[in-house]
Amino acid sequence: MGNHAATEAHKPTQEKKSLLLIMDEGEKVLESIKQAMEKHFIKECRVTDLEGNLQYGILYVTEGQSVKMKKLSNQEMMGAIGKFKLSFGDLYGSVKATIKEKEPLSGKLENAVAGQGLQMKLSFTGGM
Repeated sequence: MGNHAATEAHKPTQEKKSLLLIMDEGEKVLESIKQAMEKHFIKECRVTDLEGNLQYGILYVTEGQSVKMKKLSNQEMMGAIGKFKLSFGDLYGSVKATIKEKEPLSGKLENAVAGQGLQMKLSFTGGM
């Protein structure tokens, strides 16, 4: 009986869902995330992937104890992770992205503007 009770207690309450955002050139990435969350009634989500090119963006890279800013222009992306929450119409969260160069470089992505066909995958529970 104890195993049965433990099994019941660990049943997931909601199924995980995914949403693929395919952005047009010139779209602001954070605004696209916010609009998708509002449209599909998503309160919280995780960024699980980012593919394609950024038209523009800034990557803040931590090296030792310093943070360096790298301006991105027509930059190919390798991936991203992040978490966002929508609360009272405001978007909170951030994205850590990896760019494709001779040596891949990762950091906090800000002011990102999509290049043609940039794709971002969101994972969430509830909504839709």
